[in-house]
Amino acid sequence: MRKLVFITVCMLLAGCTASRKNEVVKGEVLDATMNTLIIVSEEGDTLSFVTMNADRENLHALLIGDTIEVHYAGKYSPDMEASALVSVQDEAE
Repeated sequence: MRKLVFITVCMLLAGCTASRKNEVVKGEVLDATMNTLIIVSEEGDTLSFVTMNADRENLHALLIGDTIEVHYAGKYSPDMEASALVSVQDEAE
């Protein structure tokens, strides 16, 4: 019985996490601190993210004015967790 309950709970948790759609927003860095990032999106929206656990493998630098992509899961809300930060190469380079 316990095994059945455990399997059911695991399946429910897996279904809840799988339903969060991955999103990407591209924008210009307005401000950045050790664990937070504020960007202005291409649509002109100011968005804030927590970056403590974000994957930075494809982030070459994080300077004010840089254009980056922020990856996150689910519907945007202020100060939500970013899953990855990616540098966007300037076409002039």
